[in-house]
Amino acid sequence: MKELVQIVDEWIELYEKDGVALPDPSAGKEYSGKFVIRMESDLHKALALKAMVAEESLNSYVVEKLRAG
Repeated sequence: MKELVQIVDEWIELYEKDGVALPDPSAGKEYSGKFVIRMESDLHKALALKAMVAEESLNSYVVEKLRAG
């Protein structure tokens, strides 16, 4: 995986050096706003408890955390 990231970084550098615009990653693709994620049951439980304490749904809690980075 590390090699793939390095290759992509080099590819981007070449595009920028040549003054070529990078392709739009979402061109021609529509996103539904949903995706499935698998995680350890302990992490699922911890997130659910934190969402409950924050008086939010698990979905809203996770979306907020993802937005925050």
